[in-house]
Amino acid sequence: MVPFLGVGIFGWLPMLAGIAMAMSSVTVVGNSILLGRYKPRFAGKKPTAVINYSSDSVKKAYSLQQTSTQNSS
Repeated sequence: MVPFLGVGIFGWLPMLAGIAMAMSSVTVVGNSILLGRYKPRFAGKKPTAVINYSSDSVKKAYSLQQTSTQNSS
C-alpha cells in the first residue's frame, strides 16, 4: 500500500487497520447470524424418541463388553 500512496499514508495506517478490523468483526457476526437462521432444504427428520439409559442397563452393557473382551483374548 505504501508504494502506491506515498509516505503521507503512515499517519492513516492505524485508522485503516482499525477500520479493517471492525469490518472483519461485523462480517463474522453477520455470518454467524445468517448461519443460525440456515435451514437445509433436504434435511431428514430429526429423531423424536429420546432414549434414557438407566444406570443398571449401562452397567449390564459394560459388563457384557468386559466379558466379551476377556473371552476373545
